[in-house]
Amino acid sequence: MRAGVRADVRTALRATGATGVLVTHDQQEALSTADLVAVVRSGRVAQCGTPEEVYRRPADPWVAGFVGGAVLLPGRGEGATARTALGPVRLEVPADGGGGTVVLRPEQLALTAPSDGTARANVADVSFHGADTLVSVTVPGVDAPVQVRATGPVDRRPGDPVGIAVTGTGTLHASDEPFRTASAPE
Repeated sequence: MRAGVRADVRTALRATGATGVLVTHDQQEALSTADLVAVVRSGRVAQCGTPEEVYRRPADPWVAGFVGGAVLLPGRGEGATARTALGPVRLEVPADGGGGTVVLRPEQLALTAPSDGTARANVADVSFHGADTLVSVTVPGVDAPVQVRATGPVDRRPGDPVGIAVTGTGTLHASDEPFRTASAPE
């Protein structure tokens, strides 16, 4: 019923050309309903943009973790790529050689055979959700488990060795602080 009401409100606003403001703590609701999203942290706008911009090019690792599943990796920029524990990651914006946090989304990672030249990992947990499965893997050089979102069921169990391939681009967020893996909102 909630999704239906959202769709009806969107349709009504567009039909009349009216502007509406929706205040919500439900990130999926914000991303699926709004034409423009403002993420507020500690009373200030941390980022404002289209839902796609905020999700694909988050202003910082906190925003990335707040609006959805985020894979946060220590990395070092080298032009159009960053070196990470998952191997080279193409960057949305070229980097100047500094270190920081590379942000990817769980759906940008794919499980592969452990011997195909991709980053090696071990399955820690498998959580089936029907349309997709969230696979938690441990990766050497990364403090926290890395989440991989696969379509449908997967034929992997805890303890299985796997390879991890990265698709698409990531964002590198420079930091003078030591890398932290926490991605939960403050």
